Amino acid sequence: MLGRAASVGIWALLAANADAAIEIHALTEVIEGHQVGGVTVDMVGDLYVADFGETVWKITMEGERRVFATGLAVFTLGSVAAALAPSVDALNVARAVQGLGGAILAPTTLTVLVTTFTEQKANSSPLNGATNVTLNNLRVGGRLVQYSSQFPLAPSGIGTLTSTYTDANGQTQNVKAGALTSGDTWVGAWTGDQTKNNSSDLTLITRNTGVGLMGEQYTTGSGDGKLSYIQFPLSSLTRAPSQATLHLTYVGHRYTSVPSTDTDQLMVQPVSDATCTGGGTSCPVNTMTWQNRPSFTATNSSVARSATFALGSTVIPEGGGNHQNNPIDGRVITVDVTAFVQNAYAAGQSTILFAVCNAGGANHELRFVSSEGAASLGGLTNANADMMPALTLTP
Repeated sequence: MLGRAASVGIWALLAANADAAIEIHALTEVIEGHQVGGVTVDMVGDLYVADFGETVWKITMEGERRVFATGLAVFTLGSVAAALAPSVDALNVARAVQGLGGAILAPTTLTVLVTTFTEQKANSSPLNGATNVTLNNLRVGGRLVQYSSQFPLAPSGIGTLTSTYTDANGQTQNVKAGALTSGDTWVGAWTGDQTKNNSSDLTLITRNTGVGLMGEQYTTGSGDGKLSYIQFPLSSLTRAPSQATLHLTYVGHRYTSVPSTDTDQLMVQPVSDATCTGGGTSCPVNTMTWQNRPSFTATNSSVARSATFALGSTVIPEGGGNHQNNPIDGRVITVDVTAFVQNAYAAGQSTILFAVCNAGGANHELRFVSSEGAASLGGLTNANADMMPALTLTP
C-alpha cells in the first residue's frame, strides 16, 4: 500500500499538472464570461508557465524537501483565488500565485516519490503510474470544464440572480430566481385601501383605473384601481445581461361576470422609490401605500408589455381573507424587460423596482402569486417556490 507521504505527493503532482490542462479547455469560458480578447487571456497561461518554469529551476537546485508543505499551501491559495476571481486581472494574479505553488510542488513531489520507492523497479513504480495519469489530465481537465460550465457561475456576472445553463442535450434552460431583496406589494386606490401597505399579502393585484396608461394618474375619489410593485437585486451583476425577462404566475381574476375568453396583457415600467406621490422622497416596497408610492407617468414608449392572454375560468372573488386555499390558474406571464435592466446596470443601480398593471378591460382585476404566496410556510396552498416572481437573466 502507498505510504501517507507518497499518497500526498502523487495527488499534489496530479493537481499541479491538471491545472494547466484545465486552463487549456477553460480559455473559451474565460473569454465568453469576461468578454475579453485573446491577448488578455493569453496572460492567464503565460503567468502560470513563467512562474512555474523559473521557480522549478530554483527549487530543483535547492532540492529541499521541507518546502513541499509551503508549495502545497501556495498552490491551494492560488487555486481558490482563481476560482473566485471577479475579473481577468484578478485571475491573472491568481494564476501567477498558482504557478509559484505548482513549481514548488513539482520537484519536491518527485523527491518524495523517488525516496519512498527507491527499492522498486522504475517501470513498476507508482511514479510511472502518476506520470501516466498525468498524461490523461488533458482529458480530465476538459471534462471538468465541460460539466462546470453547465451551471451559473459567479464570474458570469449573475451571482444570486437567475441565470441560464446548458443541459446535457445542449439546450439552454432557465434557472428560477430566488427571494426578492425588498419583496413585493400592491397598493389600492379604493378609499379604504389608500393608506394600506400590502407587502405581506399572498397575491399581487392589478386593476387599471383608466386614469393614465397604467392607471397611475388616479388620485382620489371612488375609483377602484390597483398597482403592483416588485423589486429585484442587481448588486451581483458584473456585466449587463443580453436578455432579461420578468415572470409572474397568474392566479385568476375577480368577477364571475367576466367571460373566460376576455383577454388582457401586463404592462411594466421601472420606477424609483425616491420619487413619490405627494412630493415625498421615500416610498419603499415594505411601507408604500397608494397615497405614498413611486410617482411616474407611463407612455406607450416607456412601458414593456406581455403577450395578450385570456383571463380564463379561475375566479378569485373579493373578500375571503387571504385566499390561501383558492385554486391557481398557474400560467406564467412573461414580459421582456431587457432594456430596463441594462439601463439600470449602466446607471450603477443596486436594485430595480418595477410597477406592474394590466392594460385594462371592464372589471378586469387580476391576481398573481407574490413572494409571500410562493413561500412553503404560510403561502398559498396550491402554490410552490417556482411560482415566485422571477427575473430571468441571460448572460
